[in-house]
Amino acid sequence: MTARKLSFYVIAIAIPFVFIALLELGLRIVGYGQSYPLFVPAPKLEQYLQPNPVIIKRFFHQHASAPNVAPDTILFKKQKSSDTKRIVLMGGSTAAGFPYGRFGSPLGLLHQQVKLAYPEEKIEFISVAMASINTYSILDFVDEVLAIEPDAVLIYAGHNEYLGVMGVGSSFASKGGHAANLAFLKLKDARIFQLAQNIYYGLFVEQAFEHKGNRTVMASVAKEKSIPLNSALYEAGKTQFSENLKAILTSLNQQGVATYISTIASNEAGQRPFESTDTANTTALLKRSFELNNINPKQASLLSNADAKSANLAFMLAQKLEANYPQAALTQYVRANDLDELRFRAPSEFNKLIESLSAELEHVTLVDSLSAFRTQSENRIINNKLMFEHLHPNEAGYLLIAQSFFSVLEKATFFETTKLSSQQISIKNNPILHSDNFSAQHKIKTLTSDYPFVASKQTVNEPVASNQLEKVAIARLNNANWIATQKQLIELYQSKQQWLNAGISAGMLFDALPFEHQSARAASLFYLRANQYTFAYYYAQRAYELNRQDANYGLTLAEVTFRLGMKEKSLSLLDKIISEHPNNAKAKAIRQQVS
Repeated sequence: MTARKLSFYVIAIAIPFVFIALLELGLRIVGYGQSYPLFVPAPKLEQYLQPNPVIIKRFFHQHASAPNVAPDTILFKKQKSSDTKRIVLMGGSTAAGFPYGRFGSPLGLLHQQVKLAYPEEKIEFISVAMASINTYSILDFVDEVLAIEPDAVLIYAGHNEYLGVMGVGSSFASKGGHAANLAFLKLKDARIFQLAQNIYYGLFVEQAFEHKGNRTVMASVAKEKSIPLNSALYEAGKTQFSENLKAILTSLNQQGVATYISTIASNEAGQRPFESTDTANTTALLKRSFELNNINPKQASLLSNADAKSANLAFMLAQKLEANYPQAALTQYVRANDLDELRFRAPSEFNKLIESLSAELEHVTLVDSLSAFRTQSENRIINNKLMFEHLHPNEAGYLLIAQSFFSVLEKATFFETTKLSSQQISIKNNPILHSDNFSAQHKIKTLTSDYPFVASKQTVNEPVASNQLEKVAIARLNNANWIATQKQLIELYQSKQQWLNAGISAGMLFDALPFEHQSARAASLFYLRANQYTFAYYYAQRAYELNRQDANYGLTLAEVTFRLGMKEKSLSLLDKIISEHPNNAKAKAIRQQVS
């Protein structure tokens, strides 16, 4: 082949690629299309980033089809400080802390535990978790999470795999299966691809799927209401979860990021199956099971084998066995969940996949939250003691997930400073307050008043407040400004001299606005009055770091340090304050008393 002919072939092959590149460049120059980065600059705060509140739109060409969900607004520095670590949580609605939100989530409660045990540790806690997403979204977020240099990534995910965004049985599923979904994730930001989508939707799709304002996301999401165990759709969902999770963990592992992935829990005894394949034979077996008062495991096994597809039968057998044969009952409860064809809960196989994949990679560690739930459940059967409904934990349940992550992080020597308390956070000193529980109950009532919990939507009246705290909760349910209502809570608790709750509330305000030294100062003083010295120490340090000009901030820190038994450190701090403020008589007097 002559050089001339070779050049001709090279040019001929290159022309379409050059055309595509020029078209893509031209579309970008004229401002066609858009991208949705995971992190965006925080409004009016140049030094800070936050998760993108409209990130869900990146998965929907027609924005009206996107569910009304978003990650919590969490501020963190654009430029990571050399003395600060970052922990990022990824997952769905449980990871996001529904129905409590950020401060009642596993990450929020983990943060509170770290303040108590390791108050000198400097860590930014960041969450990109939100309702309705699954491993496709997490996979798509991984590179951007890596870009903010996390020291640890926590993952709690799996329940949305079938009916979440792009899930195989979801109204939000794309056409073409797993390979098409992965291709979409790669191509979605290309302006040529967006142009092709516009042309396609303009010609062939009359109207986007839209959510009815009075319906829950769960009521809208289930396109495939029957996904039998081991069916083609079931296997597709399992493959999707396995391959996506492996890709996520591999990406994090290759960058040497410590990754902690949790097993997942759901309500076994407190939530009946949503959808069951029942025949005339099933009805007869259910009747026979109901009539048996003292059923034993052998009888239950025979009945179960007589109809191997009925989730309702397995659930009834579990109920009959629970009092006398709890282990056999647990087996039937797990089977009922696996057979439930409306897949809002992950099948038990997913935990086996999580365990298997976590064991394959050097920097990936298993966090066994499921075992923590079983340990705290009677007969190891998870029920309404720890769950609100099918899978969202209550306050006690979320504390278990947070403690599970904390224990594994501690075992991995993630924390480098001195441990000052072995106490665990509890119902009394965690950030879930009365107003949060009040609003959470209403959110759960709203969720369970619609499909699939009931056949037709029921009316839920607005809750009635019996005190000022509940009035704040109702205001928030009606979208009142969070910062303004948080200040109201602080004032209410202060007026009642409930210093611990005042400290928690002021601390939450500082955690949300980590540049406002006044909130940190208030939290340290309230915690000090509540005799909660490690929490007081945490916030006194932050306040003093942000405002060294005020000697009183340093004196508070010195006092808390002394109360924690660190006399030499307290004296050193007092000497520093006196050197910076030589005319401060109060500092000198305190120095004299301490020595």
